[in-house]
Amino acid sequence: MKAKKSKLYETNFKAVIKRDVKGLYSKALKGGIDNFIGNNLIISYELPENPDIILDTEKETVEKYIYKMYDYFVIQQIAD
Repeated sequence: MKAKKSKLYETNFKAVIKRDVKGLYSKALKGGIDNFIGNNLIISYELPENPDIILDTEKETVEKYIYKMYDYFVIQQIAD
């Protein structure tokens, strides 16, 4: 059985709401979605202790983000 891989996507909560094209965060903040998981909402999100990859969408450029993901998946293919 393969070990579960964990990824961590970091970003500012205001940026998450701004990028939410479906409007789920706004709806949850208004009480329209029960048991919604996220920052400052009904259920808090527990960060992984040792993520395999951390992608910080506030501090990294899109190009660096893509290279980092590519490297991660290539390494995972080789390891698996």
